Amino acid sequence: STMYIAVVITGTDTMAYVASALSFIFENLGKTVVLTGSMIPFSAVYNDARRNVIVSLLLAAYTDIPEVCIFFNEHLYRGNRCRKMDSAGLNAYASPNYPPLASLGVQINVSQHLVLAQPKVRKLSLDFDACTHLGSRARNMPGSAASQPLTSLLNRAP
Repeated sequence: STMYIAVVITGTDTMAYVASALSFIFENLGKTVVLTGSMIPFSAVYNDARRNVIVSLLLAAYTDIPEVCIFFNEHLYRGNRCRKMDSAGLNAYASPNYPPLASLGVQINVSQHLVLAQPKVRKLSLDFDACTHLGSRARNMPGSAASQPLTSLLNRAP
């Protein structure tokens, strides 16, 4: 059997925005998608990047959490409930209105009662129209002009 996992390594300033957008775009998601990053660059001798990436790979491969998540420091958060709270500390992310889906200790502790049920339809579909609704409600991303809506950032060609 083939195992497909999805881990997205991204910058920390926009991670919460990307995770939230993806959570609305992916419909009938049956796999764990984990976004992660680090406060200290991977090239530094001491950094948080290695652990964040390794644990994110483990979470994506071995947990059954069918949604877009953010793993940072010791917690796995629901992607559309998370925000960056600190730009200088390793506990940069939090979910003020929803508890973590999983926490890292000696083992990974998943709060199963918080995890969404597997979708009844197991075929992933993409709803890019969800971005239109997001753009009208979301705050601007750090570094973007106040008049630049989120949808224009998501629809940019690479």
